[in-house]
Amino acid sequence: MKLTIGIPFYNAEATLADTIRSVFAQTFQDWELLLVDDGSTDRSLDIAKSVKDDRVRVISDGVNRKVAYRHNQITANANGIYVGRLDSDDLISPFRFEKQVAILDEFPNIDVVSTHYCAIIGENYPIGKGGHNRDKYIPIVLHGSMTCRKEWCIKNPYNPDVAYAEDSEMLLQAYYRGQFSSRNVRIINEPLYYYRFDNAITAEKKIKGLRALRRRLIENSFNTSGYWFICKEYFKSFLKEAVVRFFDMIGKMNYFAKSRLVAMTPNEIETVGKDIKTIRETKVAGLD
Repeated sequence: MKLTIGIPFYNAEATLADTIRSVFAQTFQDWELLLVDDGSTDRSLDIAKSVKDDRVRVISDGVNRKVAYRHNQITANANGIYVGRLDSDDLISPFRFEKQVAILDEFPNIDVVSTHYCAIIGENYPIGKGGHNRDKYIPIVLHGSMTCRKEWCIKNPYNPDVAYAEDSEMLLQAYYRGQFSSRNVRIINEPLYYYRFDNAITAEKKIKGLRALRRRLIENSFNTSGYWFICKEYFKSFLKEAVVRFFDMIGKMNYFAKSRLVAMTPNEIETVGKDIKTIRETKVAGLD
């Protein structure tokens, strides 16, 4: 088994079926899919259990333990040598894992491969694309677009006690260990991850995430190798919080979220449309 794809979900009945279809639509097919329920109270678990395919495993204990715990659970149960992330309300290009696995296969020094993303709203309509800035110290990536070596995931677990910004916290810790930098991270300059933007960024979530990030930065301020990076990110977080509060006060959080996006070319929009059509038409035993 080459790849384990992990989807943790909580009350995602509106989107989970299409997210699963986007895995079955992949051009790369040497995978297993772990669907990990986090104590859902809607029909999400029924949807997951309805899939009839030997490559799919459903894990459920009926408890809401939060996403950090579930990501560690995915790593612990993975049979693949690589682990791919995917959120339960997002979609992915049919070519995503083919391209990421090819890089991991070819370059043994690369542990993490991420991609750019396309923001979608409503009935999967693309409204722009986003990239990942490469900081002097640490690559900035969209968590759901990451595919990693399983050994790297084991060495860099999530902290289940972190309720917000658990992905940023995990990556910061990996950076402090010297295991997340431009040396071992590759970013594909294509929007292969289709990120659902409907209410993805709220003022409350953003502010709680920034505060959690500041706590982790302070706790690691002793790390002299990244001292200036820590200082920069700490004070930048206050500026970000002020901006978020301002846009929330004037009722323009959606504008704030969209302002980070770059316009897509007609060809890119057409490609996304074709990919989503392929996903929606992919037959999955049990879902159809």
